[in-house]
Amino acid sequence: MIKYALAMAALAAATTFANAETQNGDWHSYKQDAKCWAASAPVRTEGSIAGRNGPYLAIQNDTSEGVRGSVAIVSGFDGSAEGEAKVSVDGEPFEVLPFANAAFPQSGKPETAMVAAMRKGREMSVTWTTASGETATDFYSLDGFTASLSQANEDCR
Repeated sequence: MIKYALAMAALAAATTFANAETQNGDWHSYKQDAKCWAASAPVRTEGSIAGRNGPYLAIQNDTSEGVRGSVAIVSGFDGSAEGEAKVSVDGEPFEVLPFANAAFPQSGKPETAMVAAMRKGREMSVTWTTASGETATDFYSLDGFTASLSQANEDCR
């Protein structure tokens, strides 16, 4: 439930990338009060899901909650929890759990491993499949990820 709350907070703060504090490549970093994010929108999407709007990926730190490096992959459509999400970084698969309108890696080592792969990687892909069988794959460039995450970490130590 905490991850869902973090995703909703990330959504509220990062829905428009026009308000970015810092841009590094295809990534942005944000700071609001005790929360900091590194976030990006997909550079391309293949396939479509009816009613879909605004998918993005964010890594959040919230010093008021003691949270660091929380990954939220927002689908951009309601009902993603009834479907499936598959994630890979440069072809390496990572397990995520869809919940509400997002997907999350398990906290701890799985989440840390995903972030480490993203730091070294070039591209992350997320394939969403709805309960009715519609699919869309989002491709995220990882250009600028490390710099934006470092900025978010610096802003929220």
